[in-house]
Amino acid sequence: MTTRFTFALALSYPLLAAGSALAAPVNYDEAIDGDLPFSGSPLPTLAFDLGINTVKGATGIEGIDLDFDSFAFTVPVGTQLVSLSLELTDSSRSTGNFNEAVWQFHKGSAIFRAGTDLGNVEAQSPGTSTFTALPVGADVYHLGANSFSASGSSFGDYTFTFELTQVPEPTSLALLGLGGLLIARRRRLA
Repeated sequence: MTTRFTFALALSYPLLAAGSALAAPVNYDEAIDGDLPFSGSPLPTLAFDLGINTVKGATGIEGIDLDFDSFAFTVPVGTQLVSLSLELTDSSRSTGNFNEAVWQFHKGSAIFRAGTDLGNVEAQSPGTSTFTALPVGADVYHLGANSFSASGSSFGDYTFTFELTQVPEPTSLALLGLGGLLIARRRRLA
């Protein structure tokens, strides 16, 4: 019986390890990587990977100039988005008050406000919020700037944090289940 269990475990290991390649998460920063646009067809699309991916920038108003930021991202096959949070703070360059910012979360398109609307991601400044309608699977998504509330010339510095995890393959799950059955059977026979 021990030989069968060892054999089943040995067979499952390569399948479990196959999906654990080194990840290259995105760390996009507007100050380094360039200003994000308000809208687009398509929007700049970031290729997210396993682990923590971040997008940092600033949104707000100076005089009559508005700075809205929107972007798209992909969740690759074999992964899922399990966590999305937004942190918002008043920018040091503000002379007024920055109160809140709202983005619309869409699935299925990198085109501004196209695809399926999944809801709003919004935060008060200063503050943090978490989008709770997760996990979501492999697809293209975008966060389209919707609105912000501010008085005078003011900006909010934002950081979106996305966590992607691997989706277990059905074969791997079946082999793990087989290993559990073998352990249970061995215990009954002992």
